[in-house]
Amino acid sequence: MRAALPQLTQAARVDLALTLAGAKPLARVSCAYREAESVIGALRGLGLHARRWERALRPAVADADDYVVSAVASDETAAPDARAFVFAARDGELAELAARFTDNDVIAGRLLGYPDCCVQAYLAHRDHHHARLEPAFAGDGGAQPYWTNTMLDVFGWHLLSHFPCRADCAASRAQAMRHWEALCRLDPGFGLATARHLRSLVLRHPRLGLVYGQPLADGGLRLLGGSAAFRAALGGAERVSRRPGGLAAGDFAVSGLEAFDFTAGSDDVHPV
Repeated sequence: MRAALPQLTQAARVDLALTLAGAKPLARVSCAYREAESVIGALRGLGLHARRWERALRPAVADADDYVVSAVASDETAAPDARAFVFAARDGELAELAARFTDNDVIAGRLLGYPDCCVQAYLAHRDHHHARLEPAFAGDGGAQPYWTNTMLDVFGWHLLSHFPCRADCAASRAQAMRHWEALCRLDPGFGLATARHLRSLVLRHPRLGLVYGQPLADGGLRLLGGSAAFRAALGGAERVSRRPGGLAAGDFAVSGLEAFDFTAGSDDVHPV
C-alpha cells in the first residue's frame, strides 16, 4: 500500500486497507488536488472503484503540526494548498454516491458507515469538531476508552474514522472492534501497535502540538510519539516526569498543556 500510494498518510492507507478487507464500506482520503488523478489510478490498480469530489478543499484550521483539522469547500482547484476528497469502495455505485453527496453530512456519514447517533452528535458539536481533534466528551478529567482516541490520526493511528458520540457508544465500539480485528488479520504487529499507541495519555500545547505516551507507576510518562517540535522541547527524552499542566525531562520543561486520557479499556490482547 505504501509503495502504491506514497502521497497518502498512514491513516489514509489504513482506511483503504480496511476497505479492501471488507471491514469498511468506503474510504474517504485527502490528497493534493493536483495528485488526485494519480491517486485514483493507483486505487483502481488495487481493485477499488474511486471517484473525486468535484470541488476542492482549502485548509480552515490546522494544528501546531500543520495537520489540517478542518477545511472548507472551494472552487480554487489550482491553488497551491488545494486538496481533493477521493472516495474508494469495492462498489462503484457507492463511490459515485459518496462523491455526489459529499456536502451533505447526513448522507455522507451514512455512506461512510458512521453510526447515525454519531453523525447527529457531530452536527450538534460542529464548531468543536471543526477546530479540535478530540471527541467532544474527552478532556473532562476521566479516562476514556482508547478506541475513542481520534487525536492520533495525525500520526497514523486510529480505529475509528469518525468522532464517537459518547464514550460508551455501542455502535462505535462494535465498529472499532471490527476494524481492529481486520487490522490484526492483515498485519498482527500493526494491529497490536495501534492498540498500544491509542491507549495513551495525550498532551497538547497550543504552539508545539501533541505528544502522547503510557503513564508509568511512578507518575512519569513513557513517550510513544509526538510532533518533532514538542519532542525537541523535551530534549528528545523518551521518559518524562509529569507536573500540573506540564512535562519535564532534566533541564527541559514544557507547561501550559491540556491532557486527554485514553487509557481505559482492556489489555492489548483484546483492546476493544
